[in-house]
Formats: sequence, C-alpha cells, structure tokens
Amino acid sequence: MAAATTTSTTTSTTTTNTTYNTQDEIRSAMTEAVELDGKLRQRFNATVALIVDGQEWYLDARAAKPQSNDHKQQQQRHAPPPPQLTVTLSSAVLHDLLAQKLTPQQAFVQKKLQIKGKMTLALKLKLILDATRKQLSNSTARL
Repeated sequence: MAAATTTSTTTSTTTTNTTYNTQDEIRSAMTEAVELDGKLRQRFNATVALIVDGQEWYLDARAAKPQSNDHKQQQQRHAPPPPQLTVTLSSAVLHDLLAQKLTPQQAFVQKKLQIKGKMTLALKLKLILDATRKQLSNSTARL
C-alpha cells in the first residue's frame, strides 16, 4: 500500500513540475505565442498589460503593428502604446489559469483577477492563455 501512495505522490509531483515553471518562462512563451501566431493577433488585435505579482508584462497582440520610415516616429515607437486591457493577478492564479484549473471568467468573478479596459478583450483572454499553454508544451517537448 505504501508503494501505491509513493507512485501517486510521484505522479502528482511530476504533474506539478510540468506546470509552467517560472514567470520568465511563462512570459517568454506568452510573447512567442503572440508573435508567432498571426491568427491569434487577428482575433485578439489589442495591446495588453499583465501585472503579475506587481511586475508588469506588456504584450502587443495587434494584427498589424504600425510601420514607419520616419526616424522620429521610429524612436517614438520604442515607447509602447497604452494597453487596451490591463489584467492584474497573482502568479498562483496565472498558474491555475494555465493549468486550466480556473477560467478567466471564474477568476474575475472570484475577484482573483482584476480587469481594466475593454471587457470584450477580457473575454478573449483565453485565446492568449491557450496559445501560451501550447507554446510551453512545445518548448518542454524540445528539451
């Protein structure tokens, strides 16, 4: 009976370890997912600020990013446009969202997630989470 408990614990630990490691890995995967998926950018088409444990992450998920040949405008482009959606949450909630233990709507209703900006974009947040989850599993598979 002790062996069954050990096996169960090992399986649980393995599942926990594969749950989207560090915030840097999540941020990187989220950025890659948005940059690599043109369809995602077309469907989301907005700028997002994620504030995770007080640290702000900025995502540019616009369908077409502005292009300019004017040097002065290029210098101004380095400052990101204001986010159309700001999402504030803890890293624990972010992990739960990525592990599908919680939906963005559930987190909002339970006040685990604060939204500022366009509510229609907040409803599309799942698109970014799904793409991030896929990117994380692809990067894990490459190791």
